[in-house]
Amino acid sequence: MTTLPKVCERGASFRVDYGKKGLKARVWHVRGVVDGRAVCRTWQAPMWSYELHPASLFFLSGHRITWLT
Repeated sequence: MTTLPKVCERGASFRVDYGKKGLKARVWHVRGVVDGRAVCRTWQAPMWSYELHPASLFFLSGHRITWLT
């Protein structure tokens, strides 16, 4: 079983690059941790979008994630 990274705690932020070198990137803010999953939000105009991210996201997409803390 995969666990969340130690830096993944309430108040931390991270950027996920989807395209070429930051052309398509989204910043996520960790709002809390529930049942081993990170509760995150991102701005999608005109409002905030919330999602639960499992530990596997950070494990499989780690090469695209930059922690901003």
